[in-house]
Amino acid sequence: MATISKTGIQDGLTSKAEHITRIIDALDGTATTEVVATGSFTGSFTGDGSALTGVGGSSGIFVQTGSYYATTNNLQITGSVILNGQVSTKGNGVTTFSGSRGVVMPAKLLSNGESVSQNFTNLPFGGYIFVDLSSTNTVTLTLPTADDSYAGYEWNIGVSAQGGSGDMTINGGASKISGNIAAASNPQNFYQVSTLTIDSGNSRAGDTLSIRGMGSTGWLLTGTFRDGSSIS
Repeated sequence: MATISKTGIQDGLTSKAEHITRIIDALDGTATTEVVATGSFTGSFTGDGSALTGVGGSSGIFVQTGSYYATTNNLQITGSVILNGQVSTKGNGVTTFSGSRGVVMPAKLLSNGESVSQNFTNLPFGGYIFVDLSSTNTVTLTLPTADDSYAGYEWNIGVSAQGGSGDMTINGGASKISGNIAAASNPQNFYQVSTLTIDSGNSRAGDTLSIRGMGSTGWLLTGTFRDGSSIS
């Protein structure tokens, strides 16, 4: 019920128009009045519920803790989940993907059908970069200046196609790229170089290269190639 002022309304007195409009204004929303409800409610609310407070509370599984809602209950969801925002896994437990057909990491395909030049910081670190080297232009990837802010960054590069005349170059290393290429033939070792080139003609689909940020020390390179002479 709405709590309506009874001022001027008494037994034996004449009812006035404003006594009636007071009731109407309270019920149609014209006046701001407090509503006190007991028992059950049947019907519906109009609005987005943004002004409701004290709903849910400790009666549900989620309890508001500061700026977020928390629960100590286990959650199981059947169906798809789309999360827009950052996801963090905390604690020392193991994250498993039981029953999954696969886990898809961020990936990007670069084709040398036309010249491609990108800075590594514009590509998804922690993901995978597929490089198509079956055409004529050169793919150029530029490393940022080695800095402690890039410690732990890792880009994984895979050759998805080859055979063209355009190569892939990695530059910007400023004499701070070191590492090795494991290969069935002609394994390679690099120490403090500035630029690497993957030759499209000698590389094979499936050849892989990983570049990991070691802070201001530079970049650690590891790779697996069929023929190590395809990279120099």
